Amino acid sequence: MIKSTVAHAEILTLTLANPPEPAGTLEVEADTLEMHFDRVMRASGNASLKKDGQSVYGDSIDYDMQNDELHVLGNAKIDMNDTHLLGPEIRIRMSESLGEMPNATILLDKKPNAVNSNTAKSSNIDNYGQTALAAS
Repeated sequence: MIKSTVAHAEILTLTLANPPEPAGTLEVEADTLEMHFDRVMRASGNASLKKDGQSVYGDSIDYDMQNDELHVLGNAKIDMNDTHLLGPEIRIRMSESLGEMPNATILLDKKPNAVNSNTAKSSNIDNYGQTALAAS
């Protein structure tokens, strides 16, 4: 069972301790894609952008490739490992994992601790830390 923690914030400032290394493949999907002077890309309509283990979704995404900056408008969502941020808008510098999101909702997935398989066999505890009922 995965448990989630939910938090709300008026303005969320994002900073990760170990941001991903810059480089890698940029994957963009949308109903419409536009390029402006080989610097700014605009994805509109069911837009998504994936780069370096981060996934960003929204109604529209403006991406400044030179500065590695995103501006997402409408139904904004960003997924980073077990953290999911939701809000009306995101501004973020992907290479530094630094940005802000007004009126944010934060979801943190908590995964159960794994239990040693020897312990699980001897005490009827499954891999999710739950005690199993022994049939007699």
